[in-house]
Amino acid sequence: MSLAAILLWSCIFNIKISILNFGGSAVRPEDFLIAIILPAMWVQNKNSFRRVPSYMRYFFAFIGVTVISAVINGIVGRVPLGVSLLYALRQVEYFLFFFIGRDLWRKGFEYHRLASAYILYGVSMSFLSQIGAIPKFSVMDATRWGGNTSGPYEFAVVLAIMASFVMLAPNKRAGYVRFPSLFLAIIGIFMSQSRITLLAFLFVFRSLFPRWSVLKLFMVTTLLIVAGVATLSLYSSQHSNASAAVPATRFQNSSDFQIVNEIAGRFPAIKPVLTSDEYQKDAFQTAVFAGRGEDDLSAYVRFFRWAVLIKSSAQSVETVLIGLGPSFGTSAVDGNYVRIFVEDGVIGLLLIGAFFSCVIRKNFTHNMEMRNILVILLVSAIFIDVLESLRPMILFWSYLGYIEERDSKGRQLLHRINEKALAA
Repeated sequence: MSLAAILLWSCIFNIKISILNFGGSAVRPEDFLIAIILPAMWVQNKNSFRRVPSYMRYFFAFIGVTVISAVINGIVGRVPLGVSLLYALRQVEYFLFFFIGRDLWRKGFEYHRLASAYILYGVSMSFLSQIGAIPKFSVMDATRWGGNTSGPYEFAVVLAIMASFVMLAPNKRAGYVRFPSLFLAIIGIFMSQSRITLLAFLFVFRSLFPRWSVLKLFMVTTLLIVAGVATLSLYSSQHSNASAAVPATRFQNSSDFQIVNEIAGRFPAIKPVLTSDEYQKDAFQTAVFAGRGEDDLSAYVRFFRWAVLIKSSAQSVETVLIGLGPSFGTSAVDGNYVRIFVEDGVIGLLLIGAFFSCVIRKNFTHNMEMRNILVILLVSAIFIDVLESLRPMILFWSYLGYIEERDSKGRQLLHRINEKALAA
């Protein structure tokens, strides 16, 4: 197994362990692994680190804005400077997996093998955590499956991406693991209770069966749903503390629009905050949410935070343009686009939007795997800080490098064939 493959497998399968905590971020074992393996890869094969596609300039400009925002807002005291810089540079760490992906393609790496193994691993770990056989590693209640990730939202996104890898792999390679993996992934997404990721997965579901008729797809989907409900019902009847009714109730809840209207009515009275410490103290006060039912508490907390953050960032032209600084929204804003606007300003939001627009234009029509990754990430980012999460982003960056290297070699081969044809 190559160094690149060892690094990717380790980062995906590693249990979340924080060595040093800095605000809402931390130094993790995989950070040290990256620091060791990447220099070794550079010595071994410098070609992996040659120049990047031209559209990366938007991403580099975005990183520049985040660093400037971190320095300025750290100096004026809105955010702790060191923590803010750590948040900003975390995106650079994820980007380095672009070069990992290049090396993976040259070594013949197959993503569906990683995907099928992770789905079994993550779902098994979640199930064992829920019945108390092993400790839980997610920050949320064990009834919300989180596998080895930091929480159920990240876990659901990773499962959706992995299911796409397995289902779109050639038949002779994926073989018999395709449908068991899909079944387990659907169960895992359902039990994570991540509604937005389930919606994103439904958007890409048809692409997983490109040669199937609508009738055949409908029949298989129905069987998967019936089998999943039956499995969860049988399980919940034997384990009263882990009922499938909990996620079912959450998916049935549709009060978000009412909450948005309520928060909008309160918006003029909402007090803006000046520092990240003040935001953490005021916006997380339990008294703010007293008296609300548990079914809509999550949505209410999310939209209230958004209102506080948006109003705080709108206090001056400077903060509108470059934001209040990375880490201002603490570890979870529960909305990546809101986070980018608040922390990196309009400029940061436009730059990251330009970057993803270029990736979409280049890959959306002819690369189904990347198209599915983009749909899952960008839809989930509406209500999840998924663009800040380790596993989804290293899957995105590594696969982007993978297909860039593959397409580059294909273009070079076509160019040589044309030259020979002209010479003849």
